[in-house]
Amino acid sequence: MSRTSSWCTPDRSVHVVNVQPASRLADPQIAEALSRPGRLFQADGWEHEIWTGADPVLLANLRFLAGYWRPGVLPEGLLDEVLAAVRPGDTIGGWR
Repeated sequence: MSRTSSWCTPDRSVHVVNVQPASRLADPQIAEALSRPGRLFQADGWEHEIWTGADPVLLANLRFLAGYWRPGVLPEGLLDEVLAAVRPGDTIGGWR
């Protein structure tokens, strides 16, 4: 099963991720199907990655946090305020 996600980073750049099981990347058709859109994304200045898996704890945390991406969970306008305040390289707590 393949999935594609995209998001806008705090600096307003676009990041696209295609997710595919590692075992499927050996198939030349799958590899080409993933590389073609990647070239198009990068030509438009978008970042592109292919993910084949991650640590189960990281995935569980991402699934939990994804619940807060739904409309109506955050107060109206809060996301715009946060994006206006955050600069590339900032971290939670301000440590680098």
